[in-house]
Amino acid sequence: MERIHTHNIAIGEEKFPFRFSIISYMKYFDLTGKEATTIKTTEDAINYFYCAYKSGCDYEKQEIKLQLEDWLNLVDDYPECLEVITKRFESSVKKK
Repeated sequence: MERIHTHNIAIGEEKFPFRFSIISYMKYFDLTGKEATTIKTTEDAINYFYCAYKSGCDYEKQEIKLQLEDWLNLVDDYPECLEVITKRFESSVKKK
């Protein structure tokens, strides 16, 4: 069984840790009240990726620099980051 690892993804001038894990699913539920298996919209994906970012920070023992509104502003400034994060997420899911 392959272990889950953290993806350090560059957005703008910084790299951010993302961890696609059970904890990120739980954080998504806490944030939205929805199961992660119900992610269907861009809004859902953006919220899940924020939870994966928080999970990555926690795992790597890094400060969570972005609050939800900061994350949304970052996505507004760098919308192409969603495609990169999506590809990393999909590759993580396929490996399991």
